[in-house]
Amino acid sequence: MELEKDILTRKEAKKRSSLISEAMYNLKLSFKKKSKTYEGKCSIHFTLKSRSNIIINTISRIKKISVNGNETKNFKQT
Repeated sequence: MELEKDILTRKEAKKRSSLISEAMYNLKLSFKKKSKTYEGKCSIHFTLKSRSNIIINTISRIKKISVNGNETKNFKQT
């Protein structure tokens, strides 16, 4: 059975939890009358415990990543 790419496995979650702390999410959602979809913006803030690559699972397109307040272009989205 092939897993969908937006599913976080228990193994991946454990690894990620060992790398980050103080995770905080800020969600802004917009619902239009009679629409079957919605629009939104999500900001995720966390402390990376040590310099490491990290995987952020999402079903949407990442538009911007900032590290220590500085925007970075050094990320790969698949």
